[in-house]
Amino acid sequence: QKVISMSWSRGMALGIVGCAIGGLIFGGVSLLTGYLAGITALVSGAVTGVLFGYGTKGLSKQHRMLVGAILGFLSILFGYYLIYQLLEVPIEVGSITLNIKPSEIMDFTEFMTTIIEPKDLAFFAIGIGESATLSKRF
Repeated sequence: QKVISMSWSRGMALGIVGCAIGGLIFGGVSLLTGYLAGITALVSGAVTGVLFGYGTKGLSKQHRMLVGAILGFLSILFGYYLIYQLLEVPIEVGSITLNIKPSEIMDFTEFMTTIIEPKDLAFFAIGIGESATLSKRF
């Protein structure tokens, strides 16, 4: 019982680290390139799934897949949140250019409904699925 609980604890710790790394990859690449590259959502989910899966190897695959999917979702959502907080959109007012962040003019829900297109949802879903699948591989 103690070994199982330690494995879940280790897996959750590694999964949270994976969420942070994955979110930084997704948000960082998007901010640096100025483009929401769906492929980075896949990388984000993969990093999270691998780290969580490694930490929970030997435990129930169904539970690991479920938790891996949730962590993958959170990782990608964290990437979007970074974009929401850090992206600066230049807006010209007369001869003055203002750099406005989405977080200054709308809430996160409105941002998500404004920025996400159907193709983004597909990459989002595949990234979550990838995280779930990789969570059970170890």
